[in-house]
Amino acid sequence: MVLDNLALLKSYDVRAIIAACGTMSANAGDIIKDCGLPSVNVIDPAVKVAQVAGCAPVLVIATEASIRTGVFGQKLRETMPGAEVFEAATQDFVRLCESGHTDIGDPELAFSVEGYLRPYKDKGIKSVILGCTHFAIIGDAIKAYFGEDIFYIPTGETAAEELCRQIGSDAPHEGGGNITYLTSGDTESFDKLASQLMGKRVKSEKVSI
Repeated sequence: MVLDNLALLKSYDVRAIIAACGTMSANAGDIIKDCGLPSVNVIDPAVKVAQVAGCAPVLVIATEASIRTGVFGQKLRETMPGAEVFEAATQDFVRLCESGHTDIGDPELAFSVEGYLRPYKDKGIKSVILGCTHFAIIGDAIKAYFGEDIFYIPTGETAAEELCRQIGSDAPHEGGGNITYLTSGDTESFDKLASQLMGKRVKSEKVSI
């Protein structure tokens, strides 16, 4: 599946690739690294930011598939010896994001956030890695629960910044260029949700992978 995704992206003559998925980054990091183009996963840049910030204990929240690999925790402990690291599989956050339950006042979202994060409320958490790129969408709800004084690390943002450093570009801040949206799912559903989340009209193309 990862190789198929990479082949599809290369067919569009892309200059570089971000594996904007914590699950893919955790399970296929070597494949992404060896894709033949400048590439970045979402784990290494986030770990680097956590190391520089030095704010521990660190809580990583990600999908079950990501947490099961232990990659986030392993890399954090290697780069931050002695730091206390907690890892939580918050799988339902993905469903909430993809079904539009993203508003800070959404009761279903608030219930899920409290249910997943309550065990870490009294752990003295100093930084939280949003280990799935979906989770930045509900970042306000997570911040509302833990508080603003904690250092939050959104993996999508840190990966984009790292790739720009690699290729010598200010692309995230330029605002130009063309965007093509591809989905292997239902285009109508994708367009509706993506438009809602991005605050602009999105029109996707159907692909088979």
